[in-house]
Amino acid sequence: MNINKTILIGFAATSFLSASILPAAAADVAPVSKVFSPARAFTWSGVYAGVSAGYAFGNADTFLAVGGATNPFSSKYDGFVGGAQLGYNWQAGSIVFGVEVEMNYADVSGTALVPTTTVVTTNKLEWFGAARGRIGYAFDRIMPYVTGGVAFGKNKLEVNDVANNVKVSDTATHVGWTLGGGVEVAMRDNWSAKIEYLHVDLGNKNSYLASIIGGPGSFMDADLKFGLVRAGVNYRF
Repeated sequence: MNINKTILIGFAATSFLSASILPAAAADVAPVSKVFSPARAFTWSGVYAGVSAGYAFGNADTFLAVGGATNPFSSKYDGFVGGAQLGYNWQAGSIVFGVEVEMNYADVSGTALVPTTTVVTTNKLEWFGAARGRIGYAFDRIMPYVTGGVAFGKNKLEVNDVANNVKVSDTATHVGWTLGGGVEVAMRDNWSAKIEYLHVDLGNKNSYLASIIGGPGSFMDADLKFGLVRAGVNYRF
């Protein structure tokens, strides 16, 4: 009889512990699953904006046509380019598609003496912009990419006839194309840094201001091409 009572008391104690202590312990453990939830995967998708700066170098191929004769010549064309960009990325798997527009201040120039004359010409790129597409391949937070699109810029052409002390200038907006590539690295979820190279061909543009020096029918033609190496940072919203 005593043994039966002992068994009943032990069973009652076990039931009490199960009903009171174990639910409380389970409540204490439950929040732990929230603490160790999986981290959100990184993505390049979204709108971004940033700034960049670099060095442009190339040639300004020009010719002066006077009285039916042409004098082709070329000048080194280099200087600083810096500005801002705005873009959008869409990531599908490891492929990243994007569009980007940019506007830059430019201080890129080149000067040359026209062969067989006393005329000195100077081309000065005052600003540069582009609207480009981008395609990249994401290795998680590292993304190499290629890019290309429409390029445009304002060039100031100065013509100085040293012998006759005559100096004239004119400005024109050039429209051409650009193609290049780079690599962008995400340092944090919102910030990234990039290095980039672009080949820019702004095409040619005629200027009739040379008629002031060479007479009626004289004109100049400037064809602007340069490479651009730059670095930049972007912030993704």
